[in-house]
Amino acid sequence: CSQPCRLTYDLVDESGRTVVKGRHLLSVRDLNLSDRIGELIDAGITSFKIEGRLKDIGYIKNVVSYYRQRIDRALASRPGFCRSSVGESRPDFQPDPSKSFTRGESEYFFDGRRAGVASFDTPKSVGEFVGRVARVDGRSFTLAEPHDLAPGDGICLLTRNGLAGTNVNEVAGNRIVPNRMEGVVPGAEVFRNFDRRFSLALDRSRTRRVIPVRADAAITPQRVTVRFTDCEGVAAEVTRDGVFEPAKDSRKMSETVAAQLSRSGDTIFDVREVRSEGCDRFVPVSLLAELRREGLERLRRARLDRPVVHAILPEDRSAPYPSKVLTAEENVTNRLAEEFYRDHGVRQIARGLDLEPATAGHPVMRSAYCIRREIGQCLKEHPTLKGELFLVRGRFRYRLRFDCARCEMSLIDESDRK
Repeated sequence: CSQPCRLTYDLVDESGRTVVKGRHLLSVRDLNLSDRIGELIDAGITSFKIEGRLKDIGYIKNVVSYYRQRIDRALASRPGFCRSSVGESRPDFQPDPSKSFTRGESEYFFDGRRAGVASFDTPKSVGEFVGRVARVDGRSFTLAEPHDLAPGDGICLLTRNGLAGTNVNEVAGNRIVPNRMEGVVPGAEVFRNFDRRFSLALDRSRTRRVIPVRADAAITPQRVTVRFTDCEGVAAEVTRDGVFEPAKDSRKMSETVAAQLSRSGDTIFDVREVRSEGCDRFVPVSLLAELRREGLERLRRARLDRPVVHAILPEDRSAPYPSKVLTAEENVTNRLAEEFYRDHGVRQIARGLDLEPATAGHPVMRSAYCIRREIGQCLKEHPTLKGELFLVRGRFRYRLRFDCARCEMSLIDESDRK
């Protein structure tokens, strides 16, 4: 994606008057439905896709860990629901999506069409709000609110010329000494778009995915048996025969058994519960460690040896596509896509727009997002801004078409690119 939605445009009326100049009029805030995970699960959603394309590993690690926790929390309050995957992710940092790349959060139109989902000022990462500038002197400023900024953090401020960013050099209470003072004026909002300490913790973090296991140990005068059972009921057992003398302290022996069998180390398992009987007999620590290693390896192989059941359903050709006709904007560009649509009742398929040499005269975007709504000029609410509207950027010109019945906006390419 070349991201034309993140560019600046002028909003121009039919007389050529510029209504809004040089703003990011198609740029919307980042979608965050983490507070609605439970509702989405209740609606029948069985898989969540987390954005990761063109993002760094820190972003992916942070955001995926955050959603994993929210999904697990929602599942825990819904008896009868379970994860489709096995195991538990254990990040050794506290996930916080506001610490990663963000243009500000939005639930978009989850609760219906509304204004306030756009980010006209900048398509760049703004980060988390820190506070407002209370006072400014020659080379520093004072924040009105308590904060946790630290040297090395990156901050930014919105100015008339866009986003101005700099680094924090010094912090003394609420007094901040930045590397540059551009955009720093009383009342300005300060955002942190790079948290040095959090980033360092993220880089050093080692997120593990583990499978919960219970260990059951039985000790007799002639044999030690240890059985490992995972959360899915897969089990493996190891035994050793020998002569096991009475223990001097059965309580201490029980503690030793629990400590040794729960040391799962770098395996994929996490032994969370150890049950033991016969701890009035002494078992050497070295033997317990050997039984643990062998038992967990057997359990790993037992899991691998299970038949894998794929739940991919065959295509249901009786399911009808909502339309019998697909236009060029539907962008069917290959044989397999065309066969799929025809399997589901589509009778007429136009040549995909991506196969054409130009898009002039065609809709190049259709969206529930509406610029009129965003600027308070919705056609349903007696706007003062009348007539046709256009987005203009250099030689690119797009006419805005508003379908109020569907509450949608389209962009029609009217660019002259000769």
